[in-house]
Amino acid sequence: MKSNAVIDGYVVEISKAVEVTVKKDGETSAEITNTYTQEEGALSVSKTVKSDDKNDKTKEFKFKVTLDDKTVSGTFGDMTFKDGATEFTLKDGETKTASGLPAGAKYTVEEEKAAGFTVTKTGDTGTVAANKTAEAKFTNAKETTPTPTPTPTPTPTPTLTPTATPKPTPTPTPATRMETRQVNVVKVWKDGDNAGRNRPANVTVHLLADGVDTGLTVQLNAGNNWNHVWYDLPVYSSYGNIISYSVAEDSIAGYTAEYSGSMNGGYVITNKKRVIPKTDDTFEALKLQAVLLGSMLMAMLSSLLLRKTAKEG
Repeated sequence: MKSNAVIDGYVVEISKAVEVTVKKDGETSAEITNTYTQEEGALSVSKTVKSDDKNDKTKEFKFKVTLDDKTVSGTFGDMTFKDGATEFTLKDGETKTASGLPAGAKYTVEEEKAAGFTVTKTGDTGTVAANKTAEAKFTNAKETTPTPTPTPTPTPTPTLTPTATPKPTPTPTPATRMETRQVNVVKVWKDGDNAGRNRPANVTVHLLADGVDTGLTVQLNAGNNWNHVWYDLPVYSSYGNIISYSVAEDSIAGYTAEYSGSMNGGYVITNKKRVIPKTDDTFEALKLQAVLLGSMLMAMLSSLLLRKTAKEG
């Protein structure tokens, strides 16, 4: 007697073949051990980015893999599953492979929508095959905005007067350059290490673009070490002009503000404590001014008296 019971997704190993002789009018039994081993396969997920912006090559894209087998938990190659699901990120040219997955498990690979990209994919759904690697490939292409056609200059209308009809100003063509930059600001205090204990806990700093408030503000304080960096700021305006970034802080009672640095090297705002002259010093200064003024008046009177005497003589 031989047994060949088969279960999908498993390899069966029969302990041995057993020959049984059945006697007439008798009962005979035999024990056969079938050992089942789960077949395994793998799943790889890869990312390709097509863009002329080098920053997109280092951008991370989020992925989620879901299996219909919710018993899959733990680390499988490059992926760690919990209840049949895992999440991870990929950059351009990267691949993650989950090995040792149960054969026959159905999978779905999803990528989180990334603004400004068009996604093409293959193999994002399927079944893990035994001793094979299923491949899910995702390609993100940067979306481009077509440049509008410039408005043609109208032909001047002939007139009877010798004055030529002025041509209208051509409509500027918006730029599509996508370069970005960052701007840094640092706060420096010159108040005797807060000797007066009246330094504010927070200072509001505004980011300006071409002198106009962008609405991007930050609260500088000891928690962020009195500095901040604005990232991913556009280098060019919609008409292709380089944007000049600067900073401005809200006024602080009892302090003066001095600005230094540059857009490329970062800005430094130095706050100095206002020095209020002592009352005694002010009084002495006023006394000195009064003495000098009195001396000037006496000299003027003496000069007038001398002139009058000279005329009478």
